[in-house]
Amino acid sequence: MNIENEIKRHIRLFHYFIIMTEEKAGKDTIFNRISRNLIGSKMILNTISHLPAWVDEYIGDWPNATMYMPYDINYQIHYIYESNTLQVVEMFKFTPFGCVFVMENVSAQTIETIRKVTQMPVVYDGEGMQGVLSLHEPNLVSILHKIWREQTKNWVSSIPLTRRQTWLPNKTKIKSLRAPSIAFLDPLTVSIDRIRGLYESTQKRRYKVNPCTADIFKEKEIEADKLINEYIRRILAEKLVTINMGYLQEGSFDDNDRYRLSLINITESNLQEIAKDKDDKRYNRIVDAVLNKWDKVTINSEFVLCVPSINYHLIDMLNKSLKKDKLPKKLLRQVYDHANYYQVVDATVIEAESEDKKVQNFIQLNGLIIERGNELQFLSSLHVLYSLARRVPYIRTRNVPASNFYRLAAALSAYSNDMEERNRIPDFTTGMKQISEHIQEAFHIETTKLIAKHASRVKVISDLPVEWMELEGLPLCVACNYSRVPITPGNGLISHSNTMNREFTLTQENIKVLMINALSKEDDRDKGLFRLGRELCAEINHYFKLIGKEIVYVETNDKKNFFETIEKEEPIIFIYYGHGSYDVNDMIGKLVIGNETVTAIELEQLSWKPIIALLGACETQVMHGTHLNVANLFMGSGCLSVLGTYFPVNGLHALSFIANILRHLVNCFANAAPEYLERWDDVILQTYRTQYLMDSMHAMDRYLERRGKKLSHYPVKPFQLFWERGKDKGYFNLVDFYRNRDEIFQEVFDTVPELGDAYRSILSNNLILPQSLYYSSLGSPDKIIIQRGQTVQTFEDVDNHYLGRFRN
Repeated sequence: MNIENEIKRHIRLFHYFIIMTEEKAGKDTIFNRISRNLIGSKMILNTISHLPAWVDEYIGDWPNATMYMPYDINYQIHYIYESNTLQVVEMFKFTPFGCVFVMENVSAQTIETIRKVTQMPVVYDGEGMQGVLSLHEPNLVSILHKIWREQTKNWVSSIPLTRRQTWLPNKTKIKSLRAPSIAFLDPLTVSIDRIRGLYESTQKRRYKVNPCTADIFKEKEIEADKLINEYIRRILAEKLVTINMGYLQEGSFDDNDRYRLSLINITESNLQEIAKDKDDKRYNRIVDAVLNKWDKVTINSEFVLCVPSINYHLIDMLNKSLKKDKLPKKLLRQVYDHANYYQVVDATVIEAESEDKKVQNFIQLNGLIIERGNELQFLSSLHVLYSLARRVPYIRTRNVPASNFYRLAAALSAYSNDMEERNRIPDFTTGMKQISEHIQEAFHIETTKLIAKHASRVKVISDLPVEWMELEGLPLCVACNYSRVPITPGNGLISHSNTMNREFTLTQENIKVLMINALSKEDDRDKGLFRLGRELCAEINHYFKLIGKEIVYVETNDKKNFFETIEKEEPIIFIYYGHGSYDVNDMIGKLVIGNETVTAIELEQLSWKPIIALLGACETQVMHGTHLNVANLFMGSGCLSVLGTYFPVNGLHALSFIANILRHLVNCFANAAPEYLERWDDVILQTYRTQYLMDSMHAMDRYLERRGKKLSHYPVKPFQLFWERGKDKGYFNLVDFYRNRDEIFQEVFDTVPELGDAYRSILSNNLILPQSLYYSSLGSPDKIIIQRGQTVQTFEDVDNHYLGRFRN
């Protein structure tokens, strides 16, 4: 680590400290287990949304200074307990730009200590505290900008930050977007204002709306969808305009840019006029021109999707623990099965045998609705941590009803056990489709179309398998780069956002892989799987020796040795190959090490945190239990990327998936992979896509095997013909190949009539088992850069490799 570069980076970033009192045990929110301190910080996060992430935003030219954010720049928001304040005093001293926000009930002594050591402004969430600003001061944002403007004169004179040295809190004369002030819309409207170069004026033209009532409920829900889709399009349209202005500003605007803009009747001179005048009318006229030609607009963007839900099992467990004080299920159901943006309650739900009980029901239900409302508002405010610095759409959807989801998830889990032997594959695939559709109901159809057309990378904040949601017939995780951060417990959202503040670079030099095979070679039930573990090690080393490397492989059935090995080896990538399960009685995930088990909570205590964890075990990311599963807690403890399994996973499938992902990685190191594989999430996407094609091959294998035949006995090369037929059909976009997988393979197999009939039967009977969707990608794999090597190597193509080695 270069200390000088770290100091420069620290100085350029704004740091926002939130000082909070100690947590009280058992005082998290009911539904998503979010700390009360975090819930109480919603107003602070809203204030920060008017403020910059780094100095260059203010002292550079619009639009480049506000649009071209380095990928490792994120809002630096530090939650600090009051008792830890003295430990960060040095950081207060040497942080020139930022602000210290102090939550209510923090002592006057602590506030005075902070004031003495920092030149940053101190803002108190309350009234009557001398020498500090109040969070409730109407002009707080303007005051903060004025303070920083004065500070800049001193710092910029000695530190070469950028070309300009003028502090501009509003960089254009473009007006703030006029929009309703509603929590689920705020992430979109704030992003639009930021694209316009507005900070101090952010949300200046918001207006309050009246509470929703039963008579206008449907109308308000329709309006919500309409506004969300309008604002998504507007974000993309304004990004298109400002990005091209930026190209002009930096001198890289070329003929291709001119041609693309000509399709929507925009000229280079139009952009130059906006850059010169920064005028509201001229700017909006050009943006409207883009919106009016929307069908011809081509722009890709990252998206963040926040898809809230409530863990039915967790709520049921907590409610039962209250015993005689437990809440009536009919009241809880009003919250966990709520499926709209606005809450309108059926008055009959509070009816009871007595007036006192009726009043009690009313009070309890009102409390539950307020509690859930606070959670949803907090989830909306997380756009500051997850999307605002990147100016990307943050879509907080409707709540996904819990009871139906967990009913479907429980049924799916039951089907997953020995499904091939019990001929339950059609039931299982139908169940996955039903869950996908249930999640998709939280989105308006136009919203999914916008994501399908424009999303290059999607980060999901949710406890649900949103990657199964189909975009024009293709699972989200196959359509584009995808990763997910679980909502529950809510504190994990903050800890993970901190890991997103930096990028990690994987290189041939620093790569270290530890694989632990925890299966027993003595147990007859494990012998086959144990051998597969050794085969996986050999397969990975087959690739790694091409870059002069070998993985560390350890076989152990000893729990103590398991932990010691991880701590000793300090791997960058950790592979677990063995048994795993989710204990429905203890409601916790476990790994099996010999005759012992390692719980998810024990794994969280590891002092060494691998950057990447690949879990080749069953049920490490279950849907039908609580958040205490292995993959969740690996990620929550500091891993940047975790791949966990939803279901019992076939040992051969785990081998195939893990070997495939590391093969793609080594291809990057050997400079033999496509150029678009630049980050770890690109490698994961490539693996999902390869496995998605393999799902069809595995289905054909199973079909023929039941009839005593093998695909290798037929004169056909499915993968080679797949790409050839796709090109013949005019598919040039890779996504089109995957979206039309079944149609293309049908034509491939029709070259041999018997195989064509077999594949037609497979499709009609729903026999393609989507094993590619068994693994869920958690964390932020997009924050892991892959440094490509110089040596070009040639690998076996996917067809030969997988048909030859990984298929029965």
